[in-house]
Amino acid sequence: MTDPVALKTVHDFALKSESDLKTALIVAAAVPGMKEQITSDFLQALQQKLSQKKPKGWEVTQGIPNVYGERYSGVSIWQAEWTDNYSIRLEAQEWGKGSVLGVWRNWNKLRGGPNPDVLDQFRDAKWPGKANRWWEWYVRVPNEYGDWHDTEALVKMKFKTGETVEYLVSAMLKAAKLGTPLLNEMTKSKPIGLSIRHVYIKPKTGS
Repeated sequence: MTDPVALKTVHDFALKSESDLKTALIVAAAVPGMKEQITSDFLQALQQKLSQKKPKGWEVTQGIPNVYGERYSGVSIWQAEWTDNYSIRLEAQEWGKGSVLGVWRNWNKLRGGPNPDVLDQFRDAKWPGKANRWWEWYVRVPNEYGDWHDTEALVKMKFKTGETVEYLVSAMLKAAKLGTPLLNEMTKSKPIGLSIRHVYIKPKTGS
């Protein structure tokens, strides 16, 4: 979130003279394009790093997501065996006003609800989150990394690209490592169109 004091300082400066106001209005008009360029470059760097560090045989989203043009957009990695049922996903929501990271499920195909065992798996790993019909597990990304309108986030994306990419890639790969064993079992056990909770039984041993 932009500091109100900083905004007032900019406003006061812009209103001092005709030339200052013209300059401020030109800058304001350029901001949307600058934000799109920053996020496009950043997402490309993120996808490249995921392609380098993903587990062997995994896929990565192709094409640059339109963060400001779509209500939900993101970058995913997944195993081919999961088809389009599951993925590990970083998703910008509400046209970039915030992001979540988690184990995405294709509710259009799977229906039913999430498997509570997945939520337990992450909770046991000291990474608690939430679940809903679209997510087996997810967490909110801190605004300084996940709010695509936030000043601090945009500055990080532009001038601390490597650090920011590493933060998000590490989180996605950690989620992949924790979630993959159960997702593989769920993929083998579950006929398409039936709720997981009706066909998947947690083993008596193991987490």
